[in-house]
Amino acid sequence: MKALSLPFLLFLGLPVDQAQNKPMYTVRVTPTEFFSGALKRLEAHFDHSSAVCFNVRIQGGVTIWPDVEMWCDGKRVDRPRYGTKNDERSDEVTIVLREGERTDKDGKLYRVSVGGIESFVRDLKEPRSRQEIKVAFGPVSITEPLEFKPSVNSIVVWAMGAGDGIDLSKQGEIQKRLESLPWAMILRLRIGR
Repeated sequence: MKALSLPFLLFLGLPVDQAQNKPMYTVRVTPTEFFSGALKRLEAHFDHSSAVCFNVRIQGGVTIWPDVEMWCDGKRVDRPRYGTKNDERSDEVTIVLREGERTDKDGKLYRVSVGGIESFVRDLKEPRSRQEIKVAFGPVSITEPLEFKPSVNSIVVWAMGAGDGIDLSKQGEIQKRLESLPWAMILRLRIGR
């Protein structure tokens, strides 16, 4: 991809770091309650294994899009492209996980619904790992706000799977963990311009 020139970036109206000739932006992702206030009393009436909300504050000329990924034995095993519905007015990303029936033949099914900035529903099957599975983890999500840095193009904010887990506070180590776990499902927020 050809690098954009400084005059072109100024034409787009993006703030530019003059020293490095790069667009400047800040993106802060903060975990918030999915069910809050009067809605909290409805939480027990919904059939879900996990329901999490993240507030997204963006300054600068970038966008965020959520991506649900399934990993098994070091490789992404789900279909990486799927249809979404965008809501440019939204400032949040939500994820709700529902577990389907388990059968020995087909494995466990999961229905993942993502809403907010982009909305989509995915049905994913728990993959069969070649590794022996002794423990499972999650669902877990970030507990403290995270910020994108110009050198980072994605962050993982939610995860579950088999193995000894992923520490979401150590974003630099997550990819290595995905490549070693028997399987994991994650919600990754990607940044684009």
